[in-house]
Amino acid sequence: MTKGERNWGIDLLRLVSMFMIVLLHVLGQGGILGNVVPFSKQYYVAWLLESASYCAVNCYALISGYVGIYSQIRYSKLTVLWMQMVFYNICITIFFYIENSMLVNKRNILEMFLPITSEEYWYLTAYFGMCMFIPLVNSGIKNLQKKEYEFLIGGISLLIITFTCFVKIYPVLLDRDPFKLYSGYSMIWLMILYIIGGYIRKYKVIDVINMKIACAGFLCTVGITWVSKCITDKYVIDTGISMSDVFLNYTSPTIVMAGIFLFIFFAKIDIKNTKIVSLIRITAPASLGVYILHVNPFVWENWISGFVANLAGAELHKMIFEVFFYALVIFGGGIVIELARIYLFRLCKVENRLSKIEKQLFEKAND
Repeated sequence: MTKGERNWGIDLLRLVSMFMIVLLHVLGQGGILGNVVPFSKQYYVAWLLESASYCAVNCYALISGYVGIYSQIRYSKLTVLWMQMVFYNICITIFFYIENSMLVNKRNILEMFLPITSEEYWYLTAYFGMCMFIPLVNSGIKNLQKKEYEFLIGGISLLIITFTCFVKIYPVLLDRDPFKLYSGYSMIWLMILYIIGGYIRKYKVIDVINMKIACAGFLCTVGITWVSKCITDKYVIDTGISMSDVFLNYTSPTIVMAGIFLFIFFAKIDIKNTKIVSLIRITAPASLGVYILHVNPFVWENWISGFVANLAGAELHKMIFEVFFYALVIFGGGIVIELARIYLFRLCKVENRLSKIEKQLFEKAND
């Protein structure tokens, strides 16, 4: 992929990754993972789905680096993103206030307008922080020689492995987070993935690895993650010793590699069908809105929390079907609502007006 050329496989990955994120939330916050009987058929399948979907957040950050390395950050778009969060917060808060005014307090009203600083959405808080450094990171990436870049990636890999081995495998001996990665819930972690995504783009890694290898790599790393989870749980039950999930976290080597393999697989998809391209073009920009909608604190705590916990004891086929069904309902409904929001903002020319203001400010700054 060269400058200016659109890779629709990457946009398709945005949609797939968001569906996987919704799937994670249905399994986790929805109550299935916390209620399945250990080592039952439902347990194995639920944690397999969890292991396969866990790399989705990392994929989003890799996309940011892959796309952003040759792009100039636009602060007007960040402002639109902030307005998008505030818009949904206001609408959802009003809805819940009408339903039950006892659910809303003064703190909720204040946090409606401060979604970043209040950390309502951890990923977007970390993303906003990362964006402040993107011009500096991009400048560094463009000026690094390949060997220097590879040395940097090697250092990052060592950091990941060290963090996983010492903090996750031996939490009793080292119950702290020396690198402040917070298991991947941090600006620093998103920046690391941004740098890796930039490397993939700059040195055309997707041309080196074919789709079969990428698919096999994804399945293999997911398998290792899943097996390690089952072994860890068995060890905890047999010994009674508390132990963190070794590989089931964003900073895990297997989760990172699963995300990279999945990224490469989709980047190599050559989509030529104009109808499919049109569908992706329309829906991909709405994918982030799905996250903002269903992770809203009111929706998260009152609608998502425990809403499918009963499926943990259901027949296996029923559990699988309903997990995917509810994930699809949340995902599809979110896409439709977000498309309506995008249309409303376009009608009000929100982004155009902010872009003009941004342009005028930069022109004055350069005078």
